[in-house]
Formats: sequence, C-alpha cells, structure tokens
Amino acid sequence: MALSLDARVTLADGTKMPVLGLGVWRAASGKETQRAVATALDVGYRLIDTAKLYGNERDVGQAVRASKIPRDQIFITTKLWNTDHGYEGALRAFEQSRRELGVDSIDLYLIHWPVPGLRPESWKGLLRLKEKGLARSIGVSNYTIRHLEELLSSSPIPPAVNQVEFHPFLYQADLLAFCQGHRIQLEAYSPLTRGHRLDHPVIQAVASEYRRTPAQILIRWGLQHDLVVIPKSVRPERTRRALPRRMGPGRPPLAARRGGFTPRGRSRVVARRRYELPGDLGPASLEARRVFYRETMDYRAAERWMARPPQGDRAYALILGRHSGIYPRRFRSLKNVPLIVDDARGPRDLRPFLTKYLPEGVYYDRNVYASLAEARRAGIDYAHAWRSRYFLGQELAFDLDPENLDCPIHGDIADKMRRGQGLSFCDWEFEEVRRQAAELHDELSRRWRRLQVVYSGRGFHIHVFDEDGFRLSRRDRTTIAQRVARRYAIDEWVTSGEMRLIRLPYSLHGMVSRIVIPVDRSRIERFRYDDPRARPRGLHP
Repeated sequence: MALSLDARVTLADGTKMPVLGLGVWRAASGKETQRAVATALDVGYRLIDTAKLYGNERDVGQAVRASKIPRDQIFITTKLWNTDHGYEGALRAFEQSRRELGVDSIDLYLIHWPVPGLRPESWKGLLRLKEKGLARSIGVSNYTIRHLEELLSSSPIPPAVNQVEFHPFLYQADLLAFCQGHRIQLEAYSPLTRGHRLDHPVIQAVASEYRRTPAQILIRWGLQHDLVVIPKSVRPERTRRALPRRMGPGRPPLAARRGGFTPRGRSRVVARRRYELPGDLGPASLEARRVFYRETMDYRAAERWMARPPQGDRAYALILGRHSGIYPRRFRSLKNVPLIVDDARGPRDLRPFLTKYLPEGVYYDRNVYASLAEARRAGIDYAHAWRSRYFLGQELAFDLDPENLDCPIHGDIADKMRRGQGLSFCDWEFEEVRRQAAELHDELSRRWRRLQVVYSGRGFHIHVFDEDGFRLSRRDRTTIAQRVARRYAIDEWVTSGEMRLIRLPYSLHGMVSRIVIPVDRSRIERFRYDDPRARPRGLHP
C-alpha cells in the first residue's frame, strides 16, 4: 500500500477509501472535536471516523462544513451502536446519524459490535441502505473470523471493511489473512497502542534511527501491513507530528518486522502454565499473601464496605488455590472448594483465617440473613435460603469478566475453555470490559441511584445498593441478567442470584497479585490494572 497521505485503497465495492484518517473516539463533544477535525483536515487528512457511541457526530459534521473542502473529498465513517440492532433499528439509527452529521449520504457505515442474536438482521438493514445509495459502503467492526464467516454465509456481498484494534502488540495475523482472502479491508483503530507502548525499546530504537516519532513509526507499520489506519488525537501538534513522512531511500524500516514486535505468546505464562495474563500480572506466592493479610490489607476499609445497609448477618468464603495452583500443602483437600466462614462478624474477624489459610481469593455472601446462627441451628442451606424466614434479601451485582468476550486473540469463551485457558485475558479484553463497565454503570444509573464499580483484579463488578434492588425476586433477577447479558460480558449466574459470592473489596486477588478496589465512575476510562492503588506494596509475583 502506498505510504503517502493522499493515498486511497479501492474497496471490494469500488469505493476509494483514504488509507489514513482521524479517529475521534473519546474526543469530547463541542469545541474539542471540532478543533481536532479542523486540524486534521487542514494538514491533509481526508478520512474522519466517528460513531453514535462517541456522542460527537454533530461536531464532526460542523467541522467538515466549516472546512470548505468539497464534501466528495472527505470520507466519513460512523457506526451502528449495540442498542440499535435489528433491521428497523438499524435504519432508524442510520437516519439519526445522518441528521447529526448533516450529510446526504455516509461514506462508510459499520456495525460497531457483533451483538449476539440481532446482527444478521442489522446487516440486512445495512444492505438496504447501500441499495438505496444512502451508505456508499457498509462494513463491520470488532468482528472475529467466526463472525465474518457467519456473515459471509448469508450475505450477497462481503463487508467492505472490518475495523479492529491492530498494531504490533495486537498482531492478528490470522484475521488479516482471512480478510485479505475475502477482499475485506482491515482498518486499524488504536494503532498507537492507546499510548501504552510508545516507549517500547524496539519502537524507540527504530524511531531514533530514522529520526521520527514513535507515532510515525507505528502508523507506517500499519500502512506497510496494507491496513487503513485511524489514529486518534485531540491535540493539533500531535496530529501534525503523527504524519508518516518519507524516510529516505532503501528498504522500509519495518520491512523486516512484518509481524508484531512481540512473539505470539507475548503474555507471561503463570503458575499452572495455562493462563496468559498481560503486563506483570501473575500469582502471588504464599509468602507474599502472608505479608499482605498480616500487614497490608485495609481491614478498616473492608469493614466500612460491609457496613453498608441493609444490615444483617453475612457469611464469608475463602478459595485457597483453585486457579493459581498455589496453596498451603497441608490444606490440599480444601484447595478447590469454598471454605465457608459463617461466624465472623466482619472482615476484621477474618484476619486469623486469612493468615492461616493464605487464600488466593476472599469473598462475601451477598445474601443477608436475620440470624446466621439461627439459620445454622435450623439446618438452612445458605445456597437455597431464599424461602427461609431468616433470609432478608440479596445485594444485586453485575460481574463483567474479560473471558466472556469474543477476543480477536483468544477467541470466544468456548475456544478458551477448550484450550484450558478460560481465565486468560489480554490488554484488548481488559480495555473492552472496562469500557463496558462504564457503559453498564451509566445504563443502570437510570434505574438505581446507589451504584459502585469495583475493580475485581481481572474485570469489574457493579454493585447496586438500592433497597428495591436488594428486594428483587429470583425471577426478576433472572430477567435482568438475561437482558443485560445480551449486550454486556457479564456472568448471568451472579446477577440472577445463583452464584451469591463476590470478591471482598480491599482483599487480594492472588491469581493476579492485585487488590480488589472500588473505582469512582469518573476514573473508569483511565483506570489500568497497573494502577498504583491496586498494586500491593512490596508484593511481587
């Protein structure tokens, strides 16, 4: 693919698409988006990528009109969001986006996410939009090979584009080869690794050798892999510096690195040599757990968490080594079963149990009882206590886990389980489950007021503390769980109440050596698993 800014690639339907553009994901509506688009158009970009989800389509349209550049020279992409799926829903959402953008037609309209169940009907809606000439090209985003095969089996035409995250640290060779074999143009979002790997030594070395910025190196790498590339920036100076200028005669600087900069097994393999985890995540040793439970754990904060209403008796549970394979050998018979502690009045009373058993995980029962002692004497099974006179209710919670996602690296949950890597996850999965946590929180806040997001060590929990959430029946919980699971990567059995245990905030997730901590909604978008508050002091895997 040509490396000049004005180069275009011809899609399977004959449309010519610029190979380099500007993405406006997370660009604030109003002046920030308008300024970013204006700068991009001024320096020569002719592709602008937005979406209904971003909330800035109107500002993109205003900036395009203010530029005075002929409309047929600017390529605009927007996307169908998850809440608008279905044939009629897709048509309505397209019209809304077209009005927001203020254009007669949209150059590329994508299905933003492969929502289960409804995506075939949504694609029929997109086919209708192309047939009517309202969308010049149609495509998809975040589709894996499995999703593409499903679409191709019933569609008269292939999607023109599949937009996915793609860069040297998320090198999806199989997906790239599949798309090239079916004339689907692969488009890379977050090509600058979301800024997380710009200081990688290989990129720094190449940038230094050719006197270019790391961003220029990464963009050129994408173009050399025949991708359409849409870096995101809201700062004019960064937009200008990101342009891939000519690097002189001779072999392209990254030609010898046509794969990723990291090997296929780029995540460090942990204890049982089955799970792959990003960054420095890994299981805590028994000694590290001992230090944490004796010296580091914030028992006061955990007590405050458990003091939230409604008040009543709670049970706790410890899991010693089910996932990490690390546990005190004298407790071998207990390593895989929850060790129930039903005589602790609160987290402080757990301390002797934690320092004795050194568990990889600490949980509390979301069920609240009038009296655990009375329930115990009556022989009540805590797991089936809903009809008991001692049962007061259950805290409503949503558990978003990365393994529930269809990942372009690890596949879907069935693929992961088949390989025995059901708890593996990567940066892509973490970023996506974090985004879903923020979106689900905002959706739930329209019904409930007392919500709290918790980083679980791998994914996120959303707790509902409203009284009416606490009083929901099992049937109501099941209905809510099924509805939410259609769009979010939740464990349905947690929300339905079938699984009542959930990680205790301020305890240690021993499989990844991270503290389970509440996260303010305002910080979710910036939260990373290497957040200093989540890293136990002096704890090394």
